Amino acid sequence: MLRFKLFILLCLLTFVIMSCKRGEYFLDCQVDLFFKVQNADGENILNNYDADSIKIYRVMPDGCLVFVDEKVSIESCSRGFKFWELSSSGSLSLPPVNNPIMQLYLVNQNVHFHGSSESPDFVSGSSFLDVQNCTTYIQWNSQDTDTVYATFTHNKNKHYYDKVYYNGKLIVSSWEDNYEKRSQGIYPVIVK
Repeated sequence: MLRFKLFILLCLLTFVIMSCKRGEYFLDCQVDLFFKVQNADGENILNNYDADSIKIYRVMPDGCLVFVDEKVSIESCSRGFKFWELSSSGSLSLPPVNNPIMQLYLVNQNVHFHGSSESPDFVSGSSFLDVQNCTTYIQWNSQDTDTVYATFTHNKNKHYYDKVYYNGKLIVSSWEDNYEKRSQGIYPVIVK
């Protein structure tokens, strides 16, 4: 009798698990962009930049411009970006050596403060769960700053970047298209 009850319980549990829609209880977020930086001759020039000198700034929902500081960042890329090595097969690995590619986190998840240091008012960044767009500035050095503007789409538990513009030029027309290209080792290219 105990085996029969266990069998019924197992069948019932299996039925419940199988009846749930896939992804219904999981959060799926795609808010970081991978791209190449090349010169006009198609040569990778990320090696020309010192990663420690690159600074990322974000425009917060209240209009404030905030430096993404690794000491206070809650982003997956502590400084708002990360360099990866791109192999000839299109796969990514760490550390970057010969053929770096840049990963840029597109959402302003940092906190910032208003008011005086004695009485700061806490202001949070947008959550990737509700952000509609985000402007990011990449300061490569003291003479060179670029703008990345991204729009986002939300559908139940899926939160993706949709369109991405680099200095006003569309470089990603949709997350789905970019994902398909990335699976083939094709990444957006920034020409500097």
